[in-house]
Amino acid sequence: MTGAVAKAYAAEAPIGLQLKAESLDYVLWGGVAVTVFVVERTPELMRLHEKVIAAVEPFSVSGGTAAAFVGDDANSDTIGWVEHFIPDSSGPKYIPHVTLGVAHEDFVKGIKAKPFDAFTFKVAGAAVYHLGNFGTAAKKLWQYQPAMK
Repeated sequence: MTGAVAKAYAAEAPIGLQLKAESLDYVLWGGVAVTVFVVERTPELMRLHEKVIAAVEPFSVSGGTAAAFVGDDANSDTIGWVEHFIPDSSGPKYIPHVTLGVAHEDFVKGIKAKPFDAFTFKVAGAAVYHLGNFGTAAKKLWQYQPAMK
């Protein structure tokens, strides 16, 4: 699979991609608020997303259990999210984001009620991770190394 992702990155390089955090949001997942910066959907980011989804789709399987995740503690929300990511959360349904962490919903609601100052940032690296609960990047399996020119 990492070879397929490397080919996608060769076609649409992630390193240096300029992104913009537009807002703070959250989703209730496993009883907590998984909090994210929502990132602007740029044409460059969407091309990268489409190439990565096309690269990993052949490796997608059904019937996973908590044992497929680091720590064996993945909740049913996490297992379902991974199993249904491509049809439910990719392409036009993709919401680019940077996950910040988990907290109690009331805490996050308080933060979200405050004004948000959008900011830009650049991609400094890209990797493939073995996921843990809440879809966290728990164990690095492979890191993208751009070809030297």
